[in-house]
Amino acid sequence: MFKNNDYANAIDAYTSLLELDPDNKEFNSTIIANRALCHQKLGKLTEALKDINQSIKLNENYVKAYLRRGHIYKALGSFDEARYDYERVKTKEPHNTEVRKLIEEMKSEEKKAKKKDYY
Repeated sequence: MFKNNDYANAIDAYTSLLELDPDNKEFNSTIIANRALCHQKLGKLTEALKDINQSIKLNENYVKAYLRRGHIYKALGSFDEARYDYERVKTKEPHNTEVRKLIEEMKSEEKKAKKKDYY
């Protein structure tokens, strides 16, 4: 469903998957992170952030969740929070060139946000 851009049904499917083994934190963390991505694709950033935070709470070592949360914060305009998550990814994956570019982009966006608009 996800690959077919049917995000609403994918959300339902991911929610159903959570019922299979509610005690499997690592599996559920991945499923919730995927559901968060579906919410993000639908433009439901608040729901996406809620899910990705739950995913991280279940598995604090899930690097991809921090990257996704960084993307959500970036879309929300919370550049300092995004940079913080990207920095966490960088410490776990120091050779990740994508995340290095994202960190620099967030630093630039933070500077722009701090500039005063006198017009």
